[in-house]
Amino acid sequence: MARRALIVGAGIGGLAAGRVLREKGFEVRILERAPRLEPLGAGISLWPNAVRALKRIGVGEMASAVSIPDPDPGIRNRNGKLLARTNPAAIQERFGAPILLLHRANLQHELLADGIGDLVQTGVEVAGISEEGTRVIARTSGDEAFEADLVVGADGIHSTVRAELLADGPPRHSGLLAYRGIVEHPGFDIRWGEYWGAGCIFGVVPIDAGRIYWFATRRTEGGEPPEENPIPGLLGRFEGWAPEIRSVIAATPPHAVLRHDLFDRRPDGRWTSGSVALLGDAAHPMLPFLGQGACQALEDAVALGTALGEAEDVPEALRSYQAARRPRASRIVEESRRFGRLSHLRSAPARAVRDRILALTPESVRMRRLAGIVGAMP
Repeated sequence: MARRALIVGAGIGGLAAGRVLREKGFEVRILERAPRLEPLGAGISLWPNAVRALKRIGVGEMASAVSIPDPDPGIRNRNGKLLARTNPAAIQERFGAPILLLHRANLQHELLADGIGDLVQTGVEVAGISEEGTRVIARTSGDEAFEADLVVGADGIHSTVRAELLADGPPRHSGLLAYRGIVEHPGFDIRWGEYWGAGCIFGVVPIDAGRIYWFATRRTEGGEPPEENPIPGLLGRFEGWAPEIRSVIAATPPHAVLRHDLFDRRPDGRWTSGSVALLGDAAHPMLPFLGQGACQALEDAVALGTALGEAEDVPEALRSYQAARRPRASRIVEESRRFGRLSHLRSAPARAVRDRILALTPESVRMRRLAGIVGAMP
């Protein structure tokens, strides 16, 4: 009789785990609290480690993805002067895969293919988890009970499974607020990458032939009420920056702008208990400044499958999964937070020193640092 796996959450990590566990012979069910699977989110960058993980998961080349077309993408100052170049061709040559850019919904579509969508049950909110011998019981807010040999909590930064497993409270606020949007390519020249200013950044990348994805982050005390129309405030905040930034903002319909506070967690010492495991943001939520949130969730899914393929005993396999993944993910959580602090400096002298160091750092040094993030095979 096939072992049963219950995955809580049908985001990128949950769907990837579903593909991997089905391949390992599990009978998989994925529970999603949203009433339906809709194309949510905005743009996403998949670095070489994620591209390699997707191939391991069984998702090949994605026709909807694009590579960075600009010969000089990278980090710029607020006026558009290039400080540190990102060399896509060199990254692909060194790490064996490109950087891909696409809409998050397109990645979701790819992961739902091959019958995975049939395994998802929407409108089901898990309210509690209990272990009874070697079995795990997930109880829903509707008083249903699901029994499994393995439960994977892939239910995001405010994970119910994590709360049941660790009871470690809410995630920590980063002091940063993010805006994201997608707009039809406005038809003027855009320099791809990130622009860094005083306490805020702006990034813009293509996600297909006709659309661009932009994001902006700024410091906040938290608890700010949402704006009915965020466009005027954004235009004011980026007054005096490179002209393409304000043009991109002005071309975005107000209803197309997503706004949210940014959170992460201090890496915890435990991701598993018995036959229950955490994955992705439920295990190690991180700030977006290295572009590794979804990438690390995909690595988690591959590592989970590997561990379960090497051990018949589920708790033993989950301990191996945790041991394999926790040091790397924890380091990237802290590195993402450090990079967030660096990119949001307010002091003009500190920013001048930072920008000078960025401009003088050789590409070979930047590539060595990048190797620790995107070079490790999942």
